[in-house]
Amino acid sequence: MSEKNVSVLIPTMNRPGFLRRALAYYTLAGFKGTVVVGDSSQGSARMEVEGILEGVSGPFRLVHGYFSPAEFAHDGMVMKALVDMADTSYVVYSGDDDFITPGGMRACAGFLDENPAYGGARGHRVSIVVDGDGEEGTVLEACYVPQPGFDMPVPISRWKAYMRYAISPQYCVYRREVWKQAYEDIPKVPARYLGPELLPCSLMVVRTRIKELDVLLCVFQENPDNIVNVGNFSVYDLIVSKEWPASVRAFREAVVSALMEEEGIGKPEAEALCDRELWRHLKDRMRWQFAVKYGEGEGIKDKLRKIPGVMALARAFGVAAPAPERGPGMSLEELSSPSSPYQKDFALARDVVEGRGNGKLDANV
Repeated sequence: MSEKNVSVLIPTMNRPGFLRRALAYYTLAGFKGTVVVGDSSQGSARMEVEGILEGVSGPFRLVHGYFSPAEFAHDGMVMKALVDMADTSYVVYSGDDDFITPGGMRACAGFLDENPAYGGARGHRVSIVVDGDGEEGTVLEACYVPQPGFDMPVPISRWKAYMRYAISPQYCVYRREVWKQAYEDIPKVPARYLGPELLPCSLMVVRTRIKELDVLLCVFQENPDNIVNVGNFSVYDLIVSKEWPASVRAFREAVVSALMEEEGIGKPEAEALCDRELWRHLKDRMRWQFAVKYGEGEGIKDKLRKIPGVMALARAFGVAAPAPERGPGMSLEELSSPSSPYQKDFALARDVVEGRGNGKLDANV
């Protein structure tokens, strides 16, 4: 199976350097699918992005559009537009600072071709720490990002696994219709986090099973100085925002409807389940953020750094549940070894980040 039938969806805003790096990666990787870029940059950054997109000459097909922040309240609304722009059978999300490996995409698309009962497939996800928060630097650390399993046949079990662990399943290769359905109600959810992540991720795991394959699919860059971004945004900020009442109603209606349809349960049971899991989800994150912001989490960052995969877990909404076991062969040393089955895919991402050889950021993309 070729990756030609896969679209990589990349929303970006005011980060031309990271977008240039991402396009250089897909050029150097020989990616033969489609890259769909949704830019929301402003001022000089918008002009720079336009220049980058005009200069693309990679082996992939490029589709792009501009989405004004005044009209698109958050990146979830941009993602809905990008899915509509994609015309391939399969799609996968990528941040502008992430790398989705063509080898992983081929494996996932091939599995979905042969297994129509599944709506999604994923590989392993690796988090890297770079010395600095820019688009080029030395990779200091790499670790496996533990993810909950979504291969259970029971939709409620999959949704509970997501809500209690909260690692985004957007980094999977999905059938395009799964994404379209997951993002259908996004315009009704203007609130941050609920719209860009919690609602579409909930609907994805309720609607379909996701198979995990033994391939490296995603290399995800972390900023070690931004593990807990409580100062910029919190659950408390979310629930006191003017967007909250309408957003939480729309979230509840969409999830309840999906649970009733996929699980075959009545509305009262679906509503009770939705309320309990959403309450638990927000409570866990609010408790975490309160402790960090008001000094009750002294030393917590240093302790968390020692946990495998924690960079991806301890984001703005904290850690909700214990991490699964660490995956084998996912340290920086192991991933860099020629004996690693993931070495080839990881090496190119690392070369692009570190600006070696043809991976330099001034490469012709």
